[in-house]
Order: sequence, then structure tokens, then C-alpha cells
Amino acid sequence: MDRRIAGGCRKSSGCVPVGVTLLLLLHSAPLWAQGELPRVAAPPGQTNPPNQPCDRTRRIFTEAYGEISDGPSGFNYTQDSHCEWLIKAKNDSQYITLTFRSMGTECSYDYIFVYDGDSFRSPLLGSFSGKTEPQQVVATSGSMLILLYSDTNYVLDGFKAEFSVTNCPNNCTNRGKCVNHKCICHGDWMGEDCSGNACPDRCGEEEGHGVCSGECRCRDEYSGQSCSLHNSHPVGNEWHWLSNSIEGLSPRAAHTAVYVPETDSLYVFGGYDLNNILSQLQADALKPH
Repeated sequence: MDRRIAGGCRKSSGCVPVGVTLLLLLHSAPLWAQGELPRVAAPPGQTNPPNQPCDRTRRIFTEAYGEISDGPSGFNYTQDSHCEWLIKAKNDSQYITLTFRSMGTECSYDYIFVYDGDSFRSPLLGSFSGKTEPQQVVATSGSMLILLYSDTNYVLDGFKAEFSVTNCPNNCTNRGKCVNHKCICHGDWMGEDCSGNACPDRCGEEEGHGVCSGECRCRDEYSGQSCSLHNSHPVGNEWHWLSNSIEGLSPRAAHTAVYVPETDSLYVFGGYDLNNILSQLQADALKPH
């Protein structure tokens, strides 16, 4: 599933990642999304480069695996920072996956920007601020540029992240086979990198909510990706995963949305996707499977 998040933050409560793309509708993390992000293993015989302080230079990495950070553990990044890390694959058909292991910047003032390319004119994949660890970020151009920017005031302990260069997105999450730079997913796994479960929570089969047949097929009174939402008697104070961007709605922020009960449809207009202002009108029929 192409998960892309857009959000904001309050200084008193930490920050939500801003801009990495994902459209969620009443989303409850499915089983595959719960817990810690998968750790990327270094290739045999390859060691990680030592962490060095951020010093306003651009560092270039050409290895298949590595770790980057703003400096040694236990030290804050410096005020007025502008530090760059450029990761370059062997060719532009390879994918670069960035996995954050820790995150701490002054919310709304100090940011980490990630670009799909080797310059600041490249498409922006995400901008992150605060103490919430971002989701994995994948570059498809063969290069990934990372910028840490800070103002002249308050600083925190910065970030640490791992990167890997593979022939398929995220090495198919070890749930598929990489063929000609495309993932062929095993079993019920789906998505560009086989990270999505076609039958999350087994579609509530034990509770009689639905059955798994390539995807969840819900009984008439249930809906959602995992058949978890009862249409007539929903349980309060719960989140349910209703749909994802694979099914049509493109990721965006600052848009307008209207639900029309007569057609059980959600209409979404405008907004932006970090790099472009959008003017399309999209409709999603929220009918049960």
C-alpha cells in the first residue's frame, strides 16, 4: 500500500510527520503495519560508516547499505544547521529505502527534508519535524537527497536512519520475489513492495464478519478492509481501515471533501501533494465488498 501522510503539529505535543504522502480514512493500522518497522540488515562483510557531526557539507553515500545521523549519540545537532546527505544507487532503476530509527527536532521550526533525486529541485518525498518517527521513505530515481535544517534557537537530539539500495522497492519486504525491478508478492501480500496484507485480520472470519478470497469479502452488514465495521451498529471510540490509495484516491493535503449519503460516496476536490497544486475532483464509492 502506498502510504502517504500529511499532518501538522502543536509545539506542546510533539509533531506529526508533515507531507509524506498517505490518504487514510478512519484508519486502524492492520497487522502488517503494527509494531516496529522492519530493520534493514547490512550485507555480509560490510560495516557501517561512523557517525560524524553535521558540519554544513554534503556527504555522498554509494554503498548498498548504511546509517546516517546528525552526529554521535548523546549530542544535539547544532543551531543554524544546513547539512546534506546524498545517497546514490548504481543505476536509476534501483530503489532507495530510508528507515528512521529515532527522531527529535524542534517542532515546526527544525525540519528534515527528503527528496527523490540529487537536488532541491527534485520531487519532495516528505518534510518531518518533531518527535514522531516517520514512516519509511522510498526514492525511485536512483538518488535520495536528505537535508537537515534548523533555526538559531532551540535544538534537540536530531535523527538516526538506515538506508538500503535494492533492485525492488524495500526488497519486496521479504514477502515476494523481485523480477525486473518489480515485486511478485507471495500469498495474501500486495502492494508495490508487498507490505500490504490483502486480508488483514483474516477478514474477521472467526467472528463471522467476512471471508478471505484474494481480498476480504464482507458480509452485508460489515464493511472496511478487514470487515471490522458494522454498518448499522458501529462500536464507538474505534478506528477502522476503510480504504487505501491503491484503490484510487491519490494522496493529498489541504483539500475539500464531501460525503453524499444518497450514493454512499466521498467526493474530494483540490489540495496539493507536496509538489503540485491539484485541481481534480475524485470520487470514491464507499460501498461494502
